[in-house]
Amino acid sequence: MARSLGKSVLRTANTWPVPDMRPVAFYVSSRRGANPNRGDGLLTRTPPAAAGKDTLTFDPDDPFPSRGGTICGTGNPKDLPGIFDQADLEARSDLLVYSTPPLSASQAIAGPVRATLSISSDAKDTDITAKVIDVDPDGKAWNVVDGVARVRYAYQIEVNIASIAYQFKAGHRVRLHLSSSNFPQWERNSNTGGNIFDETTYMVARNAVHFGPERPAALILPVVPK
Repeated sequence: MARSLGKSVLRTANTWPVPDMRPVAFYVSSRRGANPNRGDGLLTRTPPAAAGKDTLTFDPDDPFPSRGGTICGTGNPKDLPGIFDQADLEARSDLLVYSTPPLSASQAIAGPVRATLSISSDAKDTDITAKVIDVDPDGKAWNVVDGVARVRYAYQIEVNIASIAYQFKAGHRVRLHLSSSNFPQWERNSNTGGNIFDETTYMVARNAVHFGPERPAALILPVVPK
């Protein structure tokens, strides 16, 4: 069932982004890895001191599935837009998960959301998807906003996750999902570097997200004062 989260109030401003908004970086890191079934992916305000990387394997024949968001027009009645619990999807191995500790106070955001990442891949062409999640005290993981970037080889990228006004409540956690597909909301990448729209073959991609002093990776949230 879809759910309404955050705080349902109307605010107005004369400019966008709103006055006093400041982009705040939440840096990704892990010690054991960020794959959810065995990992400890973190989102912290302090950049990690040590370099590392988290890896995932993207198989276009089994893409990471869409759930909620802005999905529409797929022809499948199960593909509904909105906010849905994503917690069961976190059992998949083709997902990286990074979370803050529970928030000590509510946090409002309003403006463009983005992720700056350092990526490498053994495929000629692949995708990186990013989804911002609101995790409630019961462990349910509700989608807030998402985005995708098409990339080649290895370099620093920016995933534009769109603009939003939202409030994370005290006791909740901010979470970032990173994968290489969000299908069928976005067309899956065949990873070959060819014409995706008419290809009949594909290759499995092994993708990595790097972090550390030389290759910082972060979720950038448009934080606004209370």
